[in-house]
Amino acid sequence: MSVAAAILAAGALWAGVPSAASRVDACGQFPYRDSSAHWEAVFAHTTSVTQAILVRRALTAKGFKGIELEKDYCDDVEIELPGLDTPGQRSDFQHEADVSGVPISFEQPDNQKPNGAGEVSAVFGHRPTLARASQLQNDIAVKGWRVNDVIRNGIHDWVVLVQHVPSNVKEDFAAEARNAGYRVTFVG
Repeated sequence: MSVAAAILAAGALWAGVPSAASRVDACGQFPYRDSSAHWEAVFAHTTSVTQAILVRRALTAKGFKGIELEKDYCDDVEIELPGLDTPGQRSDFQHEADVSGVPISFEQPDNQKPNGAGEVSAVFGHRPTLARASQLQNDIAVKGWRVNDVIRNGIHDWVVLVQHVPSNVKEDFAAEARNAGYRVTFVG
């Protein structure tokens, strides 16, 4: 889940984001890379494999199969289902999740994360814990922003964002977010 790398590579400068230069931190090399070339349905993020296994068991009991655990950072285990690469697959899976009462979001492959010319990322919030960021990620997903991401910005700073917002609709996007109860800022 290296949206941080994509944002940094695009030249975004925002408070608290590490420089684009690689560095080593407590979790290893930063920025982190997700090598998956597939779209993923994201159920949740937990801080340990043990917690993630419990979430996966609950999802399996609801009929979901093929759920994988992906270690995004040393303290971020993503519970996901990879391989939903077409809009039709994502739409069908979203419907299945909605019927089951399970909130999901979708994560793009790393090579599709960088914003293009004339695009920005909408930051829905910074949260001090991964659990709170995962909850915000699910909250915005069920309100219509299904393609979103959680990135680690610091030891107590997790960022929830939506990429690929055309710059010329920032005001409309912000108004829509406000109507849903969110105050967004834009980067890059």
